[in-house]
Amino acid sequence: MRDRVVSDVAVLARAQVDLETFAHEAMQSLQRAVPHDGWSLGTLDPESLMPTGVCLREGCAVAWSAHDREWARLEYGQDDPTSLLAMARSGCAALGVHDVTGGDLSRSPRMRDLMRPVLGCADELRALATDGHRSWGAVFLYRLRGHFEPWEVALVEALCPSFARAVRRGVLGMWAGRRTVTDDATPTMVVLDARGEVVLSSPGGVEQLVSLHHGDGAEASEGLLASLAAAAAATRATKGAHHPTTRVRLADGRWCTVHATPLGSPDADLVGVTITESRPRELLPLVVDALGMTPRERDVLVLVVRGADTRSVAEQLHMSSHTVQDHLKAIFAKAGVHSRRELTALVLGDQLDPAW
Repeated sequence: MRDRVVSDVAVLARAQVDLETFAHEAMQSLQRAVPHDGWSLGTLDPESLMPTGVCLREGCAVAWSAHDREWARLEYGQDDPTSLLAMARSGCAALGVHDVTGGDLSRSPRMRDLMRPVLGCADELRALATDGHRSWGAVFLYRLRGHFEPWEVALVEALCPSFARAVRRGVLGMWAGRRTVTDDATPTMVVLDARGEVVLSSPGGVEQLVSLHHGDGAEASEGLLASLAAAAAATRATKGAHHPTTRVRLADGRWCTVHATPLGSPDADLVGVTITESRPRELLPLVVDALGMTPRERDVLVLVVRGADTRSVAEQLHMSSHTVQDHLKAIFAKAGVHSRRELTALVLGDQLDPAW
């Protein structure tokens, strides 16, 4: 059964299906081997490991969206051996919370204060959608009774590369369907308290947040606020030593860059969060990483997108023109394009930046 699930999910990850279709079909396959009462799959910014605003759910998790801000505050603002940040730091791709805490769920503030008493969750299996270098998303399985066994965690861990492949492709699909950044876009500034609630904002700030995150009304706005709360909680947890910057996809196809910084003393509860619509140059690293480029291919791609010809690329990177052409062939294959023009259109679209 294990090999069958790993094979099925790997095939799905290579298929040309959108992220939502992949998630539901992959979880149906996984359910046969690892029974669960619900699941969530969320995309992460691979640099900050903050949520980027896309979260798919099924089962008991569907009703939990109203608690997203509280989840973000506990996930990123508390010392927890089972948090996504702790997993990434330790190189752990998957774990069962009951197993890691030795059955003492109070060691996880998230489980102690939210998942168990409020949501009725008895155990959670969490996995990073990692390709071995970067984590593109996170997968969560929930049980309302009983706990996950180590062999079940091991099976899900074997699926992590396939999850990463699917999420990376999903990010590219989201990028391709983006909306143009408006010339008159102005930054939005909000101040969040320790609970993740907006207590102050720039003129019209709350209205701007709602307009930024079009979608199904309050739930869509709640998703964006959860991403802001995560950035604020991470800033507060490090007492201002770390000011996270993350990228969030809005429901209407635009991307925004979120930057959090403490207000007042390092111990202050208030955190200022600035939200600006992202320009292509800000998102280029995300797109390049999602394409799975090697470091050298990344160097070539950036110069080509900036308009450099083969000779110029060769001179700047100290390689032969033949080597540049070989890299370009590999880049075109990974990006699914056939020319420099198509490559530039994929990366920048119609948002060409004169500064380049």
